[in-house]
Amino acid sequence: MGKRFLFLLLLGSSMLHAQKCIRQADKLIADKKFRSAWEVLDKADPKNENPKIALAKTDLLLNNFINTVMHKVFTLKDLMPGEKVEDYRGKDVNGSLIKFDPEIILDSLLKQHPKNYKLYEGLGNYYYQVFLYFQENWLKKPEELVQMILSNYTIAYQHRINNYLVPYRIGFAQLILQNFQEARKYFQEAAKKNPKYADAFYSLAYTCLQLNQIDSALMNANQAYRLFTDSFNRSDVNLLRGMIYSTKNDTLACLREYSTAAKRNPGNQSMSLLLLKAELRYNGKALDSVTSAYFDMAPKLGETYNEIINDYFKYNKLQEILAFLESKLHDYESDPEVCGNICFYRAFVYVTMEEKEKAKADLLKAKEYFGKVFPPSNEIFGTIEEGLKELEK
Repeated sequence: MGKRFLFLLLLGSSMLHAQKCIRQADKLIADKKFRSAWEVLDKADPKNENPKIALAKTDLLLNNFINTVMHKVFTLKDLMPGEKVEDYRGKDVNGSLIKFDPEIILDSLLKQHPKNYKLYEGLGNYYYQVFLYFQENWLKKPEELVQMILSNYTIAYQHRINNYLVPYRIGFAQLILQNFQEARKYFQEAAKKNPKYADAFYSLAYTCLQLNQIDSALMNANQAYRLFTDSFNRSDVNLLRGMIYSTKNDTLACLREYSTAAKRNPGNQSMSLLLLKAELRYNGKALDSVTSAYFDMAPKLGETYNEIINDYFKYNKLQEILAFLESKLHDYESDPEVCGNICFYRAFVYVTMEEKEKAKADLLKAKEYFGKVFPPSNEIFGTIEEGLKELEK
């Protein structure tokens, strides 16, 4: 038997063995036996020399990890029926750590297999997830990650590896770079390849909005809404449609969308703040209740007062903000810290209105309220004294 034939025979046997192990692992993954699937793959290729198995390992870890350290060390768990990975994320689980660095391993395999373009796709998948999870908190800067997402996926795309996720993620990178025309092209291709992929339509809608293609933006947002079935993602579409209707100067529709988004996420401050800004901008009838809902989420944080007061000032609603703060003083009369905050920030409203005596009175009330909850050394008392001195000038 010739050496060349023997080599091909051994190569074929190795490929069949890899395929068999991947099929076995896939079955375990389908049964949510993620740690067991890893053990099958790692036993088949402990040195990470087989591109297919290395890619299978990468996908397994990226899609099903419980904990991760910079996406270079992972933990996996075999789940019971009905359990989800998300149930365990961030929690301690039994089992040894898995040290597997896709960046180094896939890059090393590319040096040996430069025409294996699936490896470029694998690297693209890796950098894409790293960007989503870590952004500025990783080993490379976000702008570097975006370029690595774009370069790896583009090479894969150019060599006919263009399942719907590849053009979608190229579009994502182009969107981050604000290349909206390019992003639109790739999002359209992703939506065409997978008409049930809601994210493609959502991203396409946002991109069209940036290009001032308002009708296309609304059409794609509506399609994304139909495809999403969960409340969380639908609320994102509500926000996006609110922005679109705002551009169309459709006041009622804009407020309706923002209101729906806030109701779907009753504890989300960002969404509540967007609704508050919209109510102020369009002089909505629900301003008091919307402001109250936002205030009640964090009545002890200075940022809450700054946001509300600044937004009311922007639309020259000084009397309205004073009336609102007075109502909240009654609502929270049993909480001296909140009452102290209300008086403290209301004093600055009075300063802006050049009503020094009222401002002075509120600072003194704030000092009294805070004295019930904070020690004399708290810096808030120094700030109040400085304010009182300024008012005496």
